[in-house]
Amino acid sequence: MKHNNKNGKVVSSLGFFLILVIGVLLSAPLPAQQGSLQALDFDRVQADEAFRDGVLFLHASRTNDAIVAFQRALSFKPDDVLARLWLGRAYYFGGYEEAAEVEWRQVQVLGGGTPALQSFLNTLDNRRGFGTEIQEDQEFFPVAAFSLALPGGVSDLRVGSEINATSQTTTMGSMPGTLALRPDGWFYVANFSQDSIQVYDVNGRLRQTFTGGIQGFSGPFGLSLLPNSRLVVTSFRGDRVDIIDGVSGNILSTFGEKGIGSGQFLGPQFIAFDPQGYLFITDYGNQRIQKWTTEGEFVLSFGGDQTFHRVGGIAFFNDRVYVLELREGLGVLRTFDAFGNERDLPLESTLLDKAESIKVDPRGNMLVTSPKGLLVFDPENRSLRRVFASVEDQDQGFVFGDLDVNGNVLMSDVRRREILFLSRLSGLYSGLHVQINRVVADEFPLVNIEVAVEDRTGAPVLGLDGINFSVTEGGSGIGESVMLRRGYQIDEMGLQVVVTPSRVVPGTEYRVSVSDVISRIWNALPARDSVSIVNAGETPQILAESRGTYQDSQRLSQSVVYSPNWAMDLALRLSGNLLVREDRIRHLLVVGDGELQDNSFSQFGLEEAQGYLRNNSIVLHYIHVGTSSIDPGIEYIVKQTGGKVLSYYGDYSFETFLEDLRLQYPGRYWIEYSSRFDDDFGRKYLPLEVQVQYLTKSGRDESGYFAPLRF
Repeated sequence: MKHNNKNGKVVSSLGFFLILVIGVLLSAPLPAQQGSLQALDFDRVQADEAFRDGVLFLHASRTNDAIVAFQRALSFKPDDVLARLWLGRAYYFGGYEEAAEVEWRQVQVLGGGTPALQSFLNTLDNRRGFGTEIQEDQEFFPVAAFSLALPGGVSDLRVGSEINATSQTTTMGSMPGTLALRPDGWFYVANFSQDSIQVYDVNGRLRQTFTGGIQGFSGPFGLSLLPNSRLVVTSFRGDRVDIIDGVSGNILSTFGEKGIGSGQFLGPQFIAFDPQGYLFITDYGNQRIQKWTTEGEFVLSFGGDQTFHRVGGIAFFNDRVYVLELREGLGVLRTFDAFGNERDLPLESTLLDKAESIKVDPRGNMLVTSPKGLLVFDPENRSLRRVFASVEDQDQGFVFGDLDVNGNVLMSDVRRREILFLSRLSGLYSGLHVQINRVVADEFPLVNIEVAVEDRTGAPVLGLDGINFSVTEGGSGIGESVMLRRGYQIDEMGLQVVVTPSRVVPGTEYRVSVSDVISRIWNALPARDSVSIVNAGETPQILAESRGTYQDSQRLSQSVVYSPNWAMDLALRLSGNLLVREDRIRHLLVVGDGELQDNSFSQFGLEEAQGYLRNNSIVLHYIHVGTSSIDPGIEYIVKQTGGKVLSYYGDYSFETFLEDLRLQYPGRYWIEYSSRFDDDFGRKYLPLEVQVQYLTKSGRDESGYFAPLRF
């Protein structure tokens, strides 16, 4: 075993052993009639040596080596609480969650339990067994709010009991329109009264303001995100639609003008985006819906001939356009196809009275915002239920609501002129799962730590910043720290493609399909991504790694031959080991006919495999090449890691699928600080802690590290 110090010198384990011995000799009192060697605890020295190796191995993602090292340390000192605690961490990152729990329960018995350890145990309980099957709460509750910042000002996030303390009146401040929520946790707000688009982070802090340049916005109201970081903006007073760069705010194109003719507007409001490249825009003054291409070409319009009493919000889902129509005392939800032909019977309900907007959430439900609160419409069974009600069920100023990537609903309130955060009851004050993945101290006292933040279900928490993190060493403050890298800003993807042999599809046909999958994936990814092709044979092997070794997808597919003992577990382990070495968006794609063999998980069980992937932020997806049903084991591991099943014969393109993967950011954060510890020439174990606070939720983890050895 070797360890590298910051000067690049190599210090062997024997060298570390000698340093420990000399240190003990120098510090130990000499007995009157016995030599110091007789007083030396050699078991302690060897346990400390093995423990140090284990810590370094685990921070280097060498999980198996770390497990062996910690077991060796405990063989010398079975009651070493710290070594047992770290053995549990090594088991956890290795996917052996039951073994980790055994070790951590023993730590509690030995008196080493802490709230952070109990939090880890609670997380294991929540994510195992029936915990993931429990239906989510049906109601939302306010957890925070902030008023839009005036020009040159700042926002004022209020949490918990402070929500109603200093809210703006109806005559002051900026007036919000709709919102567009980004996949990284940040969001855009149409500032209607200030003629601007503002960008806020998850803490309600203003980050950017777009004014539209010389042309400017005029009463911006509706917003919709497009691919390639573009944003559609409706100018209600300007009777036009702008497409802007979502990063710089520059206007890229403009279409529409004032009038009642084709392609003209009288107060454009809400927007629905069709992924085929079309926009459906509500025209308030003309009481109609207009369809445009994202390039600004008018296609058609429907309504305008007393079809609608008053048109409200709009949404696009499964090739259908859903439109809210407002009538006296009730609301109507109507369904049209992409050509304006009405489909299905209208849904009339007093719950929809004065309803303002409708938005499809990531789960396929529709959030309907009314002045009295928030409703959820299930398009499959056409059910409608209220999930948030205003105080005493009175009309407020709610005009728009949408579900963000962290599971919160954000609502705009024009009466109080603020943005409201809503959370499910189970998430109001539940803890975050905070996980210190690794510590790098090669340039001690400079220390880098990687921290993962997730919710109780294992979903990443995105958009956090330095103000959400508090780092301490041994309970003492460290001074200033710097946020080096945020998972929601990562632009590089690590992709492992595991190809499995087929037992159902004829060999030639299967190989042709596999060849096509490899070729399409490889050609669709930019050079900055890391890609490997792995054959899940009896002994899994890497067929191609990086673009330099890729030559012919047909040649690669020929290497995928039938084997009666092909090992899915070993292939997943090999691919996972490659992914954890790099700080990228980590995805693992398995290509197969849906079948598993009886011994597919003979060396690493199904639970260990999914635990290893999930605990290391690796998402597994399955590309189904075949017509047979998919094995339940495959469906289980895909679901547990947050992945998707994609049919090779379906309509969903691989190119679109890969672009979606790039937007599935990990909840990982890199923080750098300067340690105040005396490292005792690299011999001393240095503890550290990370506390994360986000709205009403918090979490904590405890870890430690060693500085490089120095003579």
